[in-house]
Amino acid sequence: MGGRLTRLRGSRLLVFNVCASGVGYAAGDQLQQRFEGRGQSDWVRSGRMAGVGAPIGAMGHYWYQLLDRALPGVVAGAVVRKVLADMCIFAPVCLVTFFTGMGLLEGKNSREIVLDVKTMFPTAYLAEWAFWPAAQVRKHYLSPLNEIFK
Repeated sequence: MGGRLTRLRGSRLLVFNVCASGVGYAAGDQLQQRFEGRGQSDWVRSGRMAGVGAPIGAMGHYWYQLLDRALPGVVAGAVVRKVLADMCIFAPVCLVTFFTGMGLLEGKNSREIVLDVKTMFPTAYLAEWAFWPAAQVRKHYLSPLNEIFK
């Protein structure tokens, strides 16, 4: 199994990133449901998360290719610029995509989706700043380039 995943990651990286992101979103939702103390798993909710996570994986695939071309290198200055670009440009786009996608999959109308974005975006974006910069530094500085959505 591991050999197949390694080959898939190398030869079909976009497919790998889309699948990994969708599975990651669904798995994260299952963990959140456990944390919430739900007796039964809400697989429909997790399916919606996977449905939103997969296209975000595709977005990340192309974003990190663009970012690496625009800001090459792994020296401290380049890494800081990559993290700032990621947090100031890509993170907001991903959050709006997430809230919009979830709203659509939940059957909400455009007014409800806009309200969700307005009310939930600020808290979610602050939470992004609490976790992702450290993860991004690790990704851009320590990971081989072929592991960074390329």
